[in-house]
Amino acid sequence: MKRKAFTLTLAAFLLVSLAACSSNETNSSKIANETVSAVETSVSENVHSDITHICQKFLQNNETDETLASIIDMDTPNVQEMKEPPSENIYAALAEEPGTGPYYAVTFSTTEDSLLGPIILYVNQEKEVFGIGYRE
Repeated sequence: MKRKAFTLTLAAFLLVSLAACSSNETNSSKIANETVSAVETSVSENVHSDITHICQKFLQNNETDETLASIIDMDTPNVQEMKEPPSENIYAALAEEPGTGPYYAVTFSTTEDSLLGPIILYVNQEKEVFGIGYRE
C-alpha cells in the first residue's frame, strides 16, 4: 500500500514538473511582473550609477564566482524607484528595518533566469542593500 502511494505521489510530482516546464511564462517573467507592479518610476543617470555601484560591491562581497559569472551585464542592471519596500512574505530581508524611502529595485539578468529568475537587490535611501529577491 505504501509503495502504491509513493508511486502515485511521484507520478503526480513529475506531471506537475512537466507542466511547469512547458508553461510559456518563466519564473523570471513572474518575478519581473511582481517587481514592476510595485515600481513607480525609473531613475536619473546619477542615481542609477550610484545604486549600480553599491549593488556591484554587495554582489562581489556576498555571491559566489559562479553566480557572478552568470550575470549577463554587471554594469547596466535595471534600476527602478519604488514608493514602498517589497513585501516581506515574498522577499528575504537582510535587515530588521528597510530604512526610509525611496526604495530601489535593482535587477541583474543572468544566464540562469529561465531556471532561477534574475538577481534582484533592494536598496534604501541610505544607499544600503536591505533585501534580495528570492531565486527559486
